[in-house]
Amino acid sequence: AVVVLVISVAILFFLKADWKRILPKAYEITVCVFLGLVAVLGIAIAVNFDRCFVIFHELFFDNDLWMFDPASDYMIRMLTEGFFFDITLRIGGFFVAFLLFFEILCLGIRIWRKRKGIRTAYK
Repeated sequence: AVVVLVISVAILFFLKADWKRILPKAYEITVCVFLGLVAVLGIAIAVNFDRCFVIFHELFFDNDLWMFDPASDYMIRMLTEGFFFDITLRIGGFFVAFLLFFEILCLGIRIWRKRKGIRTAYK
């Protein structure tokens, strides 16, 4: 993601684009897209956490070592499904909170600049 950002900004500078207008607008669009994806993922998790849990592990692990036997593996007995559900909610909550914090910060800066009569880079 960082590489894509650096390349995109370099292209903006190379093309002499109005990056002060483009980057903030791109950030707002990105935040909206991420919030939409998080909402869809949140609904999927609320509907069927077990299936989402399995899909996550199938995507990120290329073996079946994440599958534990409750009869012989202590880890699965100590870390129950409720634990993983709570951790998922906390990580998602922090992610959304940070996105909203920075979006509100950007909005506050825009309002402050407008009140001070500073020309806004975008509308």
